[in-house]
Amino acid sequence: MRISIPDTVSKEARLSKEIEAKINAAIKKLDSEYVIYLDSIKGGKLKKNDIFATGAYLDENGMLRHGLVLNYKQDYRKVETIMPRWYNDGVMAGKNFEDYIAHEMAHIMPFQNCVSEVEYIELNEKIRRQFIAGISGYADRSKDGRECLAEAFVRYRNGEWILDEARKLIRKYILHWRRV
Repeated sequence: MRISIPDTVSKEARLSKEIEAKINAAIKKLDSEYVIYLDSIKGGKLKKNDIFATGAYLDENGMLRHGLVLNYKQDYRKVETIMPRWYNDGVMAGKNFEDYIAHEMAHIMPFQNCVSEVEYIELNEKIRRQFIAGISGYADRSKDGRECLAEAFVRYRNGEWILDEARKLIRKYILHWRRV
């Protein structure tokens, strides 16, 4: 994965050069640690509180691809100052852009072996049903195994304690993509 934020997306998202560099560095670091099939970085108007979004899409040839979306409605300077507080309050597992990018890449890696849209949908539903309480306030509110997996992955990367059930999900869906 040799991909970075396109200039048009950076401009539309009103990213400072410093924040753009932090996000690009986070993507590069995650790519050095894990095999990640990130095919595109785009921007769009997402829900108010969304910072990033990731997901699968079909390209013009019907191939399953994975993309990262930056929220044009978000003020990334404010987000950066709020991240540590959300972490300290137990709302989110991440405390900086690297952690948030790790969270988003954890939404991609489990699906990288999916060849068809049907495979993706089936696995997505399977992971969604594997909710584990207690990983973060965000994951608990969602009651969604995909968010549990992503939040647990952030805590795992940071050497924090996580429940054994969450560790098993990370082993099953993410660790086999590790480069080292």
